[in-house]
Amino acid sequence: MRGAWRVQLDYLLESATHSMTLTQEGERVTGTYRSQYALGEVNGNVQGDEVALHASVGYHTRAAHYALKGTLSGDVMAGTFPIGPYNIGQWRAERIK
Repeated sequence: MRGAWRVQLDYLLESATHSMTLTQEGERVTGTYRSQYALGEVNGNVQGDEVALHASVGYHTRAAHYALKGTLSGDVMAGTFPIGPYNIGQWRAERIK
């Protein structure tokens, strides 16, 4: 998973393009996450092809949190993320070469 990734988030009525740069040590994944507004941290793990990432972008009470869960296949990751307590969005990330 090491490297730079372009992330497409599909919400209910809109979408956003973010980016992240990841490093991997064993199953642990860390790195930076950039939204259209700010830069933050991303942490998570990978087990086989299952991916779980959590990114926080912004400052304290005004931070946006992204809980991305999905699968990894080569240079593509894809899955879902919660939008509030009741809705689900789709995400897809492609490695930037």
